[in-house]
Amino acid sequence: MTTRAAVSNGGWKFLGVLLVAGAAIALGCGAGRAIFDVDVLSFLGTQGNDTVHYTIPGGTAGNVDNPPVKVTLLKGLGNATVDSVSLTVAANVENQAGAGKVKFQIFFSSSQVGLYSTTPYAQDSAIVSGLQTAVLAPGPIPLAADSIFGQDQIYVGVRVAVNANAGPAMDGRLRLSAVRLRIVLQDHLFQ
Repeated sequence: MTTRAAVSNGGWKFLGVLLVAGAAIALGCGAGRAIFDVDVLSFLGTQGNDTVHYTIPGGTAGNVDNPPVKVTLLKGLGNATVDSVSLTVAANVENQAGAGKVKFQIFFSSSQVGLYSTTPYAQDSAIVSGLQTAVLAPGPIPLAADSIFGQDQIYVGVRVAVNANAGPAMDGRLRLSAVRLRIVLQDHLFQ
């Protein structure tokens, strides 16, 4: 199949840059694979959802969910098959008062509706007491090659679940320091 396009003098330079960039992507990705590293934290941070505050009365448990955040991926991903996905997350629990267990969970979905009714893709927890900071970093987590990671956009949500010991209320915040997706696709993007 031959494709012809009319290109102005300035357009030839642009077309050359596009061809070189396309060749670099094809060579860098390996045979039939496209690899995308997505800094999900940057999407959460721009909307102030990288930090979740909690205040839970002593002797009770409760959840605090941040609003779902849309993560826009590359147009055309729907034409690709997801080969593998890994997630890297890290957070700090900055407890100010009270004692108990603080757990964070990361959720992904293809829509905002029902985001928190799905199974979390990652979670970690710490037991804290009084004024204390705990680092949570479960390391790279291999995820099922879920088809939602092959879509043009997905939604992410962060839940903080607190189980406060009897006594004073637990008060503090969870501050995310890393949320990165590494998505490997079987490359049908440029076909």
